[in-house]
Amino acid sequence: MSRSTGGYRPNDRGIQRQAPQAGGRPSGGAPSAQQPSRAPGRRPVYTHPGFDGRIRSFGSANTGLLYDRMADIWSNGNAKLDDRQRDGFLKDIAQQARGAERETQPLLAGLHARRAALWQARGAAEVRVTPAAPLVSGLGMSHALEVGFSWDRNLGVPFLPGSSLKGAARAYAEQWLVAATAKDSPERQALQDEFVRLFGARGAAPDSGCVIIHALYPETPPTLRLDVLNPHFSPYYLEGEAPGDWHAPRPVYFLTAAPGPHWRTAVQPTVRAAEGDAARAAKILAEALTMTGVGGKTALGYGVFAEAR
Repeated sequence: MSRSTGGYRPNDRGIQRQAPQAGGRPSGGAPSAQQPSRAPGRRPVYTHPGFDGRIRSFGSANTGLLYDRMADIWSNGNAKLDDRQRDGFLKDIAQQARGAERETQPLLAGLHARRAALWQARGAAEVRVTPAAPLVSGLGMSHALEVGFSWDRNLGVPFLPGSSLKGAARAYAEQWLVAATAKDSPERQALQDEFVRLFGARGAAPDSGCVIIHALYPETPPTLRLDVLNPHFSPYYLEGEAPGDWHAPRPVYFLTAAPGPHWRTAVQPTVRAAEGDAARAAKILAEALTMTGVGGKTALGYGVFAEAR
């Protein structure tokens, strides 16, 4: 925004325009009578009339947008995370996703129709799998809940980006397929060269490889469920106190996509790919999804898929 058009200042009425000072700068200092001060512990996004901090009756609103922007779960002037409010918020989000399924399904079907047409035109190899365990993605993303989640920005449904799938396929190829061969053998070197050509290389000479892996989307909106971590020694981890059985557990809830609908992705060859490269990479990707899983907490069994039947 240019200096001559004024600025925006948050207050109890939301984001309102503020008249510029002489010289073009927005005025500062104490709010005027026409511009009341912000309520303690509140932020402009939560000042909609009737909103009390709980996600209820939002109809077909974008669930991902609500999760990312409406998490009013802080107390004491935004200095402390309120565990009870956080748990209630997550339950509201899961309920909201169920309420938005009817409106979301046609949009999701349209996305799959467009992607199928693209894949057919580009000679891509489709991969169709079914979650065999709860799926969680985006835990490390920055979020007010301290636990993120990956949402499609437009549809508000969980998804896994293609970069995550490509990394999972490459890691599986290196740590399982290559590792199964004898060291310094011609077979191992041939596999290493093939996987670098397919999935790219890191280091001094980075390469993106000769295939493009598309994002993994559910065919129908999945059911969202709450799962829990239950650390028993929070003072030990957070404050350096000695661990002991006198510490109370502190449950931490997070969202997961429950097993259920089929999920679809595809491996598209680039102009550098040889015939059969896309099918080969798709086979490796399907093995990675069914053997090692993808997303967060795969060491605990999350994110494992089965081949769709």
